[in-house]
Amino acid sequence: LSKLPVMITFVALAVVMLVAYIGLLVRPVAVGFTYKGKSENLLGKEVEVSIKIKNSSEFVMTSEGEDEKFEGRYIVKGREIAIIPMEMSDKEFKEVKEDALKNWEDVKKSGMVYKANAFKTELDGDDFVCTGSIVFAIVGGVVLVALLTFGTLSVLYFVKGKRA
Repeated sequence: LSKLPVMITFVALAVVMLVAYIGLLVRPVAVGFTYKGKSENLLGKEVEVSIKIKNSSEFVMTSEGEDEKFEGRYIVKGREIAIIPMEMSDKEFKEVKEDALKNWEDVKKSGMVYKANAFKTELDGDDFVCTGSIVFAIVGGVVLVALLTFGTLSVLYFVKGKRA
């Protein structure tokens, strides 16, 4: 741990991991992950629902035991997410998104705006949890603490070795 290359490696990895960890925890939507929860279907039966966030503007919602899936787009502003249920081209979506962000208070009145974060979201009164984000937070936290510990020890041993 007292060697310069080891110290530089641990400190660099710790800084990179810290930035990535904070960035992934404070994001408003867990892109690439799936939110799961229970919701009532059209027949009033409670079913398991999965919402896969495909990219920064698209999602796919599927219900357990049903072949149909709902694909849509979303717009994020702060800690709120607006669901756009219609099919449209990327150009049309860009225009709708710009208009929605300018008139966010009007969009909120539509009833299609929900609170969201990387760990959970609520749609129509149903809670959906992203276990992938929770696992990342735990594992990433352990890795970050280890990197910070080894980085700090490496700096201390390197400095101590230089003094001796």
